Amino acid sequence: MMPLVPEQEIASEDPPLVFEPMSGVYAPDLERAKAIYEEGFPLHQRMAFDDIVESARDGSRHVSVAKADGRVIGVSVVYPLASTPALFLEYFAVDGAQRGKGIGTRLWRHIMETPPPGPAEGFVLEVDDPEEEDLPQEEARIREQRVQFYLRLGARFLPVADYRVPFVTGEGEERLRLMWAPLGRDHESLPGSLRDLVLAVYEEGYELPPNDPLVVAALDSLP
Repeated sequence: MMPLVPEQEIASEDPPLVFEPMSGVYAPDLERAKAIYEEGFPLHQRMAFDDIVESARDGSRHVSVAKADGRVIGVSVVYPLASTPALFLEYFAVDGAQRGKGIGTRLWRHIMETPPPGPAEGFVLEVDDPEEEDLPQEEARIREQRVQFYLRLGARFLPVADYRVPFVTGEGEERLRLMWAPLGRDHESLPGSLRDLVLAVYEEGYELPPNDPLVVAALDSLP
């Protein structure tokens, strides 16, 4: 099963990386991972970091850290969905001082090559919408860069016109875009229906029932 990661995305002069499961990582590496996580995501999108650590240790999440010269510089959090053969990439972040060095590409390659055991055929992930109205120019640029990163590495947008999710922390909701990244060229198409995949993200990722207004609106917006 070959990952969809272009070789040219990884430069020969990039620093060597070591990948470790968070289940075997302890302080101060956990503190570094926490700092990268909190830098990479606004408060309303973040679950408690202690819950991520706990779920990594009990096996319900597949959490990896990337290290260079013994220092944590990246973290990914993957939640295997039970109701459909897909993996929910909840969080993916690289130390801000290390961006542009191929770290994210190699962390992506790592999670593509070492998925949790099971029948999963790809990753479903969320991105902030770069075309949201009234965005400051710099924020729109950052969002577009993130989207282009995932597109370059083989992900594609899913046609969910009205995908909104509740804040993880605090009250409110936001509009995001859903993407799909197949684990290999044998899994270019979705596993099952798009409806089942969207339902799984809402029900398992956000604990929302099928009759929740956000879920109903998203399903009604499918082609």
